[in-house]
Amino acid sequence: APANVWHQGGSAFGSGSFGSTSLTSPTGGVQLAPTFSDDFAGTTLGAGWAPTAWATGGTATVSGGSVSVAASAVASTTPAGTGGVSGSVSFGAGQYQIFGLATGFSTEAGNYWAVFGTLASTNTLYARVNVNGSTQNVSLGALPTGFHTYTVQPVAGGYQFLVDGVLKTTISATMPAGAALKASLSSFTATPVKADWIRLLSSSPSGTFTSQVFDAAGSATWGTATWTASVPAGTTLTVQTRSGNAATPDGTWSSWAPVANGGQVTSPAGRYLQYRVTMTTTNPQLTPTFLSSDINWS
Repeated sequence: APANVWHQGGSAFGSGSFGSTSLTSPTGGVQLAPTFSDDFAGTTLGAGWAPTAWATGGTATVSGGSVSVAASAVASTTPAGTGGVSGSVSFGAGQYQIFGLATGFSTEAGNYWAVFGTLASTNTLYARVNVNGSTQNVSLGALPTGFHTYTVQPVAGGYQFLVDGVLKTTISATMPAGAALKASLSSFTATPVKADWIRLLSSSPSGTFTSQVFDAAGSATWGTATWTASVPAGTTLTVQTRSGNAATPDGTWSSWAPVANGGQVTSPAGRYLQYRVTMTTTNPQLTPTFLSSDINWS
């Protein structure tokens, strides 16, 4: 008889357990978790943000899955390190609205930033870099309306500025090693700037994803395991399986056993099976991504 297949991918991963890993999107793959991210799902600003009011009545409010910042700024308490930042941001038609990486905005001298912003305009988007008072501002044209994905990415000798994945400009700049750039969102006026999500583009050094328990509804002999994944240089991805006859893994289950992509699952026959993916990276700007898996059984 032909083998049955236990397939997983996309939203099915959501039933598993994440240890310093996360979904790339609700229907995407599993990757190492960013060192900081916020989807603004609650009703108050999370503890990972430090707010600063620019004027009396300045606010940073969370509602409906987004944050709205007016006459104030919020900065992540986690620095970006060597990584960048990305966010789904909607700029309002206000002066001095900002999103990107920064140490602070109170002065140019003594601070460092690589950001998108409106400068003194209400209808133009700029890429902006400041290195201790030495500033560069590049016009990117008309200010986009609504939410778009803005990314500030460090590269050798400078910073790339991308909108919806399209490179708009690269500005040459070198930040000192001690400059603790953080994810930052700011509006100096009462016109709010909003964000649906913000995340640092730096990954945890290692993590695991453990699948849900698969129930074959009877004793099963496990066949081959295959998966699709992206594994950039400097990263690793390994898969292990275990099996048992109790619905919840316990001491009667087998130990974790490695399996190669396309290889035979060596876990003993049983009603239940589970797999675990272990990921590592030596470059915080890179992560492997586990996209889908198929395990044959009969």
